[in-house]
Amino acid sequence: WSADITAEADAVSGQTFDEPDKPLIMIVDDDLQICSLVADILSQSYRVEKAGDGREALEKVRKECPDLIITDVDMPEINGLELIKRLKEDEMTRFIPVIFLAFKTDVASEVSAYNLGSEAFIQKPFLPQQLQAIVRNVLKNRISLKDYYRSSLSEMDIFQGRKLTAIFQPHLY
Repeated sequence: WSADITAEADAVSGQTFDEPDKPLIMIVDDDLQICSLVADILSQSYRVEKAGDGREALEKVRKECPDLIITDVDMPEINGLELIKRLKEDEMTRFIPVIFLAFKTDVASEVSAYNLGSEAFIQKPFLPQQLQAIVRNVLKNRISLKDYYRSSLSEMDIFQGRKLTAIFQPHLY
């Protein structure tokens, strides 16, 4: 079923990646089974790096900056909420999107995650298709933002969704 998900992911995103070009996703979870499960689900479409807790994740982020981090909330050493807080405080890592994948079901933890800058909060147990869809959309949005800011469109003056030259140009003649 993993190949089906990968084909579906590529079809929906409209992108396929060669191995070195695949986005890097860091999975942070102290539960080795969950870490391996998530890696198995994502490894067809993405490069995957694993970390057992927030401290290990911060060390690995300094070596190779991931395109996305998926983290648990409850972990020893540095938990997921502290991890995202530290990531978002650092100029070099503040733009890495973070998705929470957690058993913790209280709304306060979810709200805290969003307030700290999380892109999504997925409760365990989860469906592989659900995880794939969220990861794909987060990465797709990041690619769109990068493309936009690299393009000349980001330098145009926009007012109410229209280029200012388009608004004022008819009045020049």
